[in-house]
Amino acid sequence: MNSIFKKRTCNLLRISEKEFDRIFAEKPFRAIRINPLKSDFSTVQKGFDFVLEPAPFHKNSYYIPRDFEGIGNSPLHHAGGFYVQEPSASSPLTVIKAKPGEKILDLCAAPGGKSTGIAADLKGKGLLWSNEYVRSRASALLSNMERIGASNMVVSSLSADYLCSSLENYFDAVLVDAPCSGEGMWRHNEQVERQWSEDYVLKCAALQKEILSHAAKAVKSGGRLLYSTCTFSKEENEENVIWFLDNNPEFTLDTITADFGSRGLSGNDDIDKNDDLFDNDDEMSGNNASINNLNENEDSVNEVKNNKEIVENYTEENPELDIKEGQEDSTELLDEIEEIWEDLVSEDENDQDEFESISGKKSFNKLFKDLKHIDFKRLTLKKFFR
Repeated sequence: MNSIFKKRTCNLLRISEKEFDRIFAEKPFRAIRINPLKSDFSTVQKGFDFVLEPAPFHKNSYYIPRDFEGIGNSPLHHAGGFYVQEPSASSPLTVIKAKPGEKILDLCAAPGGKSTGIAADLKGKGLLWSNEYVRSRASALLSNMERIGASNMVVSSLSADYLCSSLENYFDAVLVDAPCSGEGMWRHNEQVERQWSEDYVLKCAALQKEILSHAAKAVKSGGRLLYSTCTFSKEENEENVIWFLDNNPEFTLDTITADFGSRGLSGNDDIDKNDDLFDNDDEMSGNNASINNLNENEDSVNEVKNNKEIVENYTEENPELDIKEGQEDSTELLDEIEEIWEDLVSEDENDQDEFESISGKKSFNKLFKDLKHIDFKRLTLKKFFR
């Protein structure tokens, strides 16, 4: 165990080293989230010989035994009846409160733990745009979205700058489940521990600020921006929220009303009372903070393993962490995106809007333009990037 991390975490969470050791010696909590687009509790429960116990973080989240093996081999999982997701990882779904008919952007979406839940809450009405900057991870995202039966969606692999500038003031809600240092995942994967350093925490915090700055552009007036991580550090959580509010006065902090979590740790009462830090004794997982206009899962292990590469690539390209200038040119990025499957098909060709297949920057610009006048109550978007 990294001694610096241990000391930092004990001081931050106000626990003894003995308590820290006890928590880390235990197996982590595990859960699934039932997908109402394809199944229900009764159907899923029949597939297991143990009792599914409700988790407090989301209405469709249920604990499974910590030592249960092979959950991903279940036919119900392959059919999209449920999504394997650690309990607290579903909390942003409860906080963002997606409603049918809304337009929602999940900006850092791979591998799809949050997007699959948002799609279920939208119930086929509105629009979910799920974006993942890293192209290889976008493929996994698309696979999961297809498996759970989402239809009104776009899956893309675009820079946050390009996407949010192109759809400025467009979305009712934007979720930034940001790349982070993954301190909440140490019990799951030794690689997470090996990649951690205090310098890495600071690099992640700088990248998160850049992403938040871009995300703010896409939130429409009166909309909401939700920021979440799976890490403990104040630099990546409370301090980023304070920084964002200081630099975006048009946003105000919204109160999180949920039956889980505990106060934040910044020392700022306005921030802390709205920052849900999960109890270390229960989850030893991350933070969620909600910023409104004016917050882990089996796949979290994979997210954290990839975050190191994401952050290092950004910072190597630009030592000053000017992410906008350090990124790949948007034209080159878009040229690498493959054609979309088929046309975006509407339910009634005589009465509803349609799009043609899209590839290249000009076509994306047309899509961004067309999206702004489409009535999504009358349109179901079918298939997208592969």
